[in-house]
Amino acid sequence: MPKKASVALELERYSCKYPRRGRCVIINNHHFNRLLTNQSDRDGTEVDAGAVESLFVSLGFEVMRYDDLSTNDMSINLREGNQGLT
Repeated sequence: MPKKASVALELERYSCKYPRRGRCVIINNHHFNRLLTNQSDRDGTEVDAGAVESLFVSLGFEVMRYDDLSTNDMSINLREGNQGLT
């Protein structure tokens, strides 16, 4: 592989060489207020969120999972989730 292509591929990878890999925030919204959003519930989201959570835990990430958050609660939790990150 040409050196230029090799460097480009390296830039696209997330380094997992560090003991503290980072934080993964999962927002799983299954239930919706149909009157406000005109959206029905999304069946199966618990299975998907659980699989994503397990994957990131196995990769060494700190996982913060939130279920059925309002827009305001999402903003609050994302701000709090950024606390202490450098």
